[in-house]
Amino acid sequence: MSTTDQHDYVSAVFMHLLQPIADLCDRMLQLSSGEPNEVQTSPLENGYAISVIALAAFLLEGACGRARYISASHPKRSTPASTLRDFGAKTLAEKIEEIFVVRDAIAHAHLWKAKILWTQNDLRFAEPPARVPGYGDTKFDKVVA
Repeated sequence: MSTTDQHDYVSAVFMHLLQPIADLCDRMLQLSSGEPNEVQTSPLENGYAISVIALAAFLLEGACGRARYISASHPKRSTPASTLRDFGAKTLAEKIEEIFVVRDAIAHAHLWKAKILWTQNDLRFAEPPARVPGYGDTKFDKVVA
């Protein structure tokens, strides 16, 4: 092969997220954050968890895009859940949809409000939390409701 031979190249950066996700999981598991209460977990643990979720969603979206490209039978851009359904993996598609609902709640900073109270040195909900109007979509309602 000479240095002037041309070859096709299609980028696929999603694979480069595997090690950072594993590193974040390892670091999160090393934390001594204690038990979460009903209302919240430790801010440090929460930061690692939402970072892992966001990166996992990026990885899944990239992997599904690459699968659509390689298969050539599903070239149109679609959601990862739709891609998996198209490939016949309905059960996995449902689980993936949950990840993207959580990713959306993180990325769009869904706001919730609730009455809280302290009982026996523990923070609890006095009533169920309610999502602030204007946050979420039909996918959220389908998965969470």
